[in-house]
Amino acid sequence: PAHTKVRRQYSSSQCQMMAPVLMRDPSSFALLERILTSTLHTASPPSLLPLITLLTSRINGSAACFNEQATQPGAWRRAVITLRQEDDDIARWELEPALTQAIQ
Repeated sequence: PAHTKVRRQYSSSQCQMMAPVLMRDPSSFALLERILTSTLHTASPPSLLPLITLLTSRINGSAACFNEQATQPGAWRRAVITLRQEDDDIARWELEPALTQAIQ
């Protein structure tokens, strides 16, 4: 059941990147299933999912995930440009300190 959810949510290339970890670590697989079925995930409007993925991949430092999402049709182009900035550039934004820290 969980692997079906993973397949539905992620492209095959994304699943292939996660497969070695998920096969060796059942707890990671269980956590992924929990994330995929969480109310936060399912309550998010589908139109925001690309932005959420871009932001979380930027926060977590996953360049491969960020770059894959940045090239998808319908990607948030302005957000991609902004999120590619260096941490020093982001620190100069006039935002709430907590938001700036989360992006960095």
